[in-house]
Amino acid sequence: MYSHLYDMCRNIEGVMNMFSKELQIMDHNTATYMIDELQEELDTTKEQLDTTKEQLDTTKEQLDTTKEQLDIANSMNLKKDDTISSQAEEIIRLKQLLADKGVEA
Repeated sequence: MYSHLYDMCRNIEGVMNMFSKELQIMDHNTATYMIDELQEELDTTKEQLDTTKEQLDTTKEQLDTTKEQLDIANSMNLKKDDTISSQAEEIIRLKQLLADKGVEA
């Protein structure tokens, strides 16, 4: 009977060792799975970041183009303002000339 109990205890110890090894394998597999999942999430986030960066670069290029167009338009407006000022001065000068000659404008 003692030997029978001893054999059962040894079998239980062997079974426990087997379960312990299986749990270690499951822990390793779970850790590997979690790492794979996190890597996939990281890859997806990186792709989204790359897409967002490309969109930002495109928007920046459009903004630069619009700024250049605005600078050109402002330059043209300044030239027009200068022309208008010159023409206004010329009109005043011509009116003064007419007034000096006695002609009403």
